[in-house]
Amino acid sequence: MKEIFMSKAEEPKQIPEVEIEYTFATSGGPGGQNVNKVNTKAFASWNIAASSAFTVEEKQRIMDFYAGRKCLSDGFLTAYSTETRSQTQNRKLAAARLNELAEEALKIIKERISTKPTKGGVERRLEAKEHRGRIKEFRKKVEY
Repeated sequence: MKEIFMSKAEEPKQIPEVEIEYTFATSGGPGGQNVNKVNTKAFASWNIAASSAFTVEEKQRIMDFYAGRKCLSDGFLTAYSTETRSQTQNRKLAAARLNELAEEALKIIKERISTKPTKGGVERRLEAKEHRGRIKEFRKKVEY
């Protein structure tokens, strides 16, 4: 009996933690008075060009994908989080979002190959056109 081993799908590349720069600010959202006092909003930014985890082609794809968008400025991809009351939780969420952005840009989208209509589909379309034409024909003025 043969055993068949299936290869695992390739894991998405992760941005190394050391390449992510964090800044914090006061945020809106849950937290009451704490929101006004504590910097819980976490910004995560990643310098794409200086990254050692991605190839030159991958970095270029990421930059091209986000060109002209709000999350890319001066070669830095940025994400932020204000979902929780905790700065550390928001920091983790912002880093996760940054990884999602990079993964999304590296997805290879397969182009759709359009198919030809079936013989039955062509016939149904032509019958419908003929039927519609007959309906319009009956609307004309009748000349005696």
